[in-house]
Amino acid sequence: TVQLGPIFAAAVTATIMCAVTGGVFMWRCRRRKAQANKEVENDISLCGVPSSGRDYVRQESSRTIAATPLRRDSNNGRASSSDPNQGLEDRKGNRVGDMERDRNEDGHYSDHRDTMVPVETLNSYIRQHATDSHFQEEFSSIPMVTSSPQTVGLSPQNVKKNRYKNIIPYDTTRVLLQRDEKKNQSDYINASYVKGYYASELFIASQAPSERTLTDFVRMIWEQRVDRVVMLTKLFEEGK
Repeated sequence: TVQLGPIFAAAVTATIMCAVTGGVFMWRCRRRKAQANKEVENDISLCGVPSSGRDYVRQESSRTIAATPLRRDSNNGRASSSDPNQGLEDRKGNRVGDMERDRNEDGHYSDHRDTMVPVETLNSYIRQHATDSHFQEEFSSIPMVTSSPQTVGLSPQNVKKNRYKNIIPYDTTRVLLQRDEKKNQSDYINASYVKGYYASELFIASQAPSERTLTDFVRMIWEQRVDRVVMLTKLFEEGK
């Protein structure tokens, strides 16, 4: 005769285990979904710019958000929306006027006001201006002034290492190479540390190497342990 007691107990146990496992699985799925909805994406993937200049930013949401750049109010230092009816030339003139008042005794300017775009509207902001001249006009409206000394880069022994006369690193943020007097190698290179989200010296912005500075460029990569080099220039610019 077959004893049904053990078989029945095993079946009940298996049923309970399946129910518990299924419940735990569903709970974890819901928890992950809830966490994903709360997360804020802190980077945007640029998937390449096609010839038409359209749809080159990965769209993460179906929402359409109008992005209005913010600027610092010169009176109270708080961020405020830029007047959409005010042209770039007017805003440029206002900024230059404000910076004239901010000029210090050393002849340098210190304009630390920001033009900000909230990260949640960055996708739509880029898509909105991808095919017009907005970004070029904004870049052209930035006054070419200095806010910190550039003594080392403008010294006679280093000035020839600069590819352009108007692009000089600040003394406080420049990358220092290891000096080697025997090889006649100084500590100067036209490169600056750039602050990142997690560290103050996360990136390095450098001029493209020339025949004169190629050795220094390789030294910088080795000494700073650079594992990625991103080229943002053309192979030749203005004949150089």
